Amino acid sequence: MSPRLSDAFALVALGNLDATEFSPLRYLVNTLSNRSYRGVASAFLTELARDPKVRQAIYPMLTAATKDEKIQMSIVLARSGDRDSIPYLETLSMDSDSDVAQESIRSLRTLRARLP
Repeated sequence: MSPRLSDAFALVALGNLDATEFSPLRYLVNTLSNRSYRGVASAFLTELARDPKVRQAIYPMLTAATKDEKIQMSIVLARSGDRDSIPYLETLSMDSDSDVAQESIRSLRTLRARLP
């Protein structure tokens, strides 16, 4: 699985920002739900999310994401997001799942503290 994650990382880093069902970016986000490879996918997405174009491709995925994906994406955005991430984290902070909401609030505080 790790070589596939590395391939997906490379493809997204090279500009493949397609978000369809079998795209590399979707694969990375979906892997956030897999406990065994969550750390690898999270690290890759943290690095990729430094690029505003990648973040813009990720934001629409948040609405249909699973609980684990939302939690992990909140953490990714806290580490690599920018001011454009704030509205999405604010939306997640009002999620009906309390775990998602709590992590999003925590991530929002982290992001705001990190920004100049």
